[in-house]
Amino acid sequence: MNLNPEELESLRLLLSSPDMSNVSLGLQMLKQHPKHVKDCIGPLMLIQNGFYGYSDEEDEIIADSKILLTKQLGKKELKAYQQHFAVFDTMKAGKKLRWSEFLIQLKQYEQHLDIYEKYILLNPDYQTRFYHDLATFIQRHRKFELAYGYLKKIMDAGTEDPDIKSTFVELVLNELFCEEKHFEEIPRVVSCVHDLIAAYPYYAANYYHILGIIYDLYALDKDKAMENYYKTLELDPNHDGAMNNLSNIIYKVEGDYDEALRLAKAALKITPKDYNTLDTIGCIYFYGYKNYEEAINAFNKVLKLKKTHHYSITGLGEVYEEMGDFAKALEYYLMGLKYRPKSEYKLNKLADLYLKMGEKEDAKKLRDKIEKLYPK
Repeated sequence: MNLNPEELESLRLLLSSPDMSNVSLGLQMLKQHPKHVKDCIGPLMLIQNGFYGYSDEEDEIIADSKILLTKQLGKKELKAYQQHFAVFDTMKAGKKLRWSEFLIQLKQYEQHLDIYEKYILLNPDYQTRFYHDLATFIQRHRKFELAYGYLKKIMDAGTEDPDIKSTFVELVLNELFCEEKHFEEIPRVVSCVHDLIAAYPYYAANYYHILGIIYDLYALDKDKAMENYYKTLELDPNHDGAMNNLSNIIYKVEGDYDEALRLAKAALKITPKDYNTLDTIGCIYFYGYKNYEEAINAFNKVLKLKKTHHYSITGLGEVYEEMGDFAKALEYYLMGLKYRPKSEYKLNKLADLYLKMGEKEDAKKLRDKIEKLYPK
């Protein structure tokens, strides 16, 4: 006899319970109705992943759930979960197996996300942890938008957990803002960073640096950016990242090339192979001092460290264009576009160069492309 929807829902709740007596009762019911094993995969996987600790009774319950799954799952499903069973048995002595470590074993993990999403909702005591683990796992597979969706559920519900706030800031700042996505999250990210300063005062210098980056690159408030970079240096006088970022603002906004170069060189002494600082130095020599030889030298050092650094590639193009070597400028502009094919700045530089070279048709094609990509 099959269970009706209400009975099935009660069974799932028993299996999802943190109370092991309820879990044991649920397993006994499931043994009497083995056709419903597939309907209860989510709770059974919770048991398999050992969220309840390991007493002798709990080991027995986990073994029962494994037997039920093995008997009822189809060949494809079983093959995926067998990887989990192997890992589970290996790590059993360690008394801990995290859900994310199990998911990593599933090559086609995306097919299983809906299963876990459904049962996360049945287990309110663990929802925050599950969504956080799931977002962290998905982020490793570069599914940033999907990871953001899971973290947003937690943030919208409200959380004081600094680890979750840290994960949220890292994802949004490092993966989404730089793709010009979710700028509406800037106030919440700023708030989270302030909370992290209070939670982890030892790392305050790095958090002030993060605030500086947010105001510098995304909120476009250079005064607040500088204020936070200076706070970083008050707490950590050797913070090369803050030195380099300050240097960029000082030469671009304030036009003080001497101070900018001093800061950038101080940063380079701390991390001699930092290509971002070398790129800054190249820009200061080019834009500030018109010292083409030093600029080329700095940009080439960058490309030795990171050949795909498109800012330095375009910088070399600009230097050679200024020097009148249009052939070399064209070479570097095209190379830069290979890494950033939709960059408005790079496309405009190339279009201008085509005009200088008398290639009016090529320039017109590029202008049309730019207007199509950036109609505003």
